[in-house]
Amino acid sequence: MNDPNANAFAGNVHRVAYSASIWPVGPVTYDASVAEGTANMVHAVNTYAAQCPDSRIRVKGYSEGARAAGDALLVLDQGPYADRITGRLYGDPRNPGGIEDSFRGMSAFGITMTGTRPATATIPIEEVCNDAPGDRDGICSLPGPVTNLIGFADGVYGYMLGGSHGYDLND
Repeated sequence: MNDPNANAFAGNVHRVAYSASIWPVGPVTYDASVAEGTANMVHAVNTYAAQCPDSRIRVKGYSEGARAAGDALLVLDQGPYADRITGRLYGDPRNPGGIEDSFRGMSAFGITMTGTRPATATIPIEEVCNDAPGDRDGICSLPGPVTNLIGFADGVYGYMLGGSHGYDLND
């Protein structure tokens, strides 16, 4: 569900296009796709905020899109519109305890695990993650295989077969 053209969100929503890709399944690497999504989100939010000075902006992202949106929120947190922005990230790989945290420092095939995202100073960010045992989303809640093999297996199962990576994006 990383299709940037999907009708995942209802209401007054501006979708920010990016490749939403992980090579070799898609045309560009995960790292390049995230960088593209981050830059496009920062540009879209800053443009909208400048044109609509009384607006409140909620940035949302799902899965790889949550990674890009969350990274964009770090940049936007340093900008002039930070007090008008909030974030909600669904299935974020940089969630504390997520896949990028569990495997931080590892890199292969254009996929770099960067660890947990630093906190923002101004912009509040809500992380939405299925992390209950038996309903664990292995993207945003993946215990390390050495320290918690059962939790790791639960996260892999939840993501691959258990449906735990599905979220209501309209809340």
